[in-house]
Amino acid sequence: MNKISNLKVALLFFFLMILMVSISACANLGAKTSEHGFEFDVRRDSGKDIELLEFKYGNSKIHSNSGVASEGRPLYSRSTYGDMLVGGFLYVRWRYIPSNEVIEKTISLHDLIPNDITGKKIYFVIKDRDIIVYLIHSEPRGYGQQENGPSLYWQRKVETIYPSRDYIYKFKKTYE
Repeated sequence: MNKISNLKVALLFFFLMILMVSISACANLGAKTSEHGFEFDVRRDSGKDIELLEFKYGNSKIHSNSGVASEGRPLYSRSTYGDMLVGGFLYVRWRYIPSNEVIEKTISLHDLIPNDITGKKIYFVIKDRDIIVYLIHSEPRGYGQQENGPSLYWQRKVETIYPSRDYIYKFKKTYE
């Protein structure tokens, strides 16, 4: 009788382990990794009128500043590159110093970035009360192509992915 109860406990433990592994696998089904970068530089691109309070790129705890703002330390820049989770969103909160206004934006990146962003960088710039998000390519800007994006990447092909042309068009139509 004792052997049977030990067997039941062992089988129960085995099935619980399989269940935990299955749940863990399902939780990571939507998570996609790719070798790419995430970067910003508030001092260089945004000027002295902007104080970055908080940011988060996707669900990764690595690409956020949790704790920095609460410690009262200013955050000016971040640059990271490697095999990491592709962020589905970008959250940024900043203070526009001339009016002391705190602004926050969450931008869904799902429809803005290509399925394969290998070798590219997500780069954001805060301009007063607005945010601009760029996709920096690894290849050089083509001959005759207009310069776009942060000055650091003047020689690269750069796409403005937010605000998109559709967004700008909808915004203009709303206020015309």
